[in-house]
Amino acid sequence: MPLPTNPYGGAAPAARQPMGGRPSAQGREVTTGGRVLKIVTEMGSSAVGSGLSPFGQNAASTIRDAREREKKDMADLNDRLANYIEKVRFLEAQNRKLAADLEALRSRWGKDTTSVRQMYEGELSEARKLIDETNKQRGALEDQIKKLQEQLADYRKK
Repeated sequence: MPLPTNPYGGAAPAARQPMGGRPSAQGREVTTGGRVLKIVTEMGSSAVGSGLSPFGQNAASTIRDAREREKKDMADLNDRLANYIEKVRFLEAQNRKLAADLEALRSRWGKDTTSVRQMYEGELSEARKLIDETNKQRGALEDQIKKLQEQLADYRKK
């Protein structure tokens, strides 16, 4: 007998077997349009209360515990991600502030040096003129000293 096909492709999944040792189940198969549908009717159950066997209750408890752990882990990871994002935003804001401060200092640097230069430019030019005049006077005095030394040498010879 060929395997029934799934409308989404591939073979249709096999019918589930009852879990946990359920004692009596009657089943019948109905074929419609190339598909096999298995109908299972349970007649009784060995589990008391929830309708699950001890194995089924243990599996449900295990699954519930795993989901709770996963939920807690996801909450922890979410908190860590939120902290990381907050830290990144803080650092980006701090970086923008430092960049603005640096730009302000750079723009002020040219203005400050220009104003200081203008303020002392006059004094610098006067100092340069004074140095030039002093050097000229020095040169003239050195020439005069040479002439006087020559005259003294001439008088001593006579």
